Amino acid sequence: MKIRDLQKKNYLLGIRNYFDKNFVFVLCFIEIIFRNFYKDCPDGKLTLKQFEQEYAKIMGKPTQKTADYVKHMFSVYDQDKNQFIDFK
Repeated sequence: MKIRDLQKKNYLLGIRNYFDKNFVFVLCFIEIIFRNFYKDCPDGKLTLKQFEQEYAKIMGKPTQKTADYVKHMFSVYDQDKNQFIDFK
């Protein structure tokens, strides 16, 4: 086996070990986000107004510049452009 093949194999094993160790943590984190989302949005949909309110709770009342940024962030998460962010 060539050195390059061994390096590639070790690299891939390292990636697999990383994911094996962290996959459960990631799944638990996603489940927490999912539960909190449905606690705040029982119908499974987050509107722009709700998104702006949540932003204001964290960052305070937005200026015009940050309000434009919040709208942009909302549009990024609203991938199907149905005016809702949903957990799909």
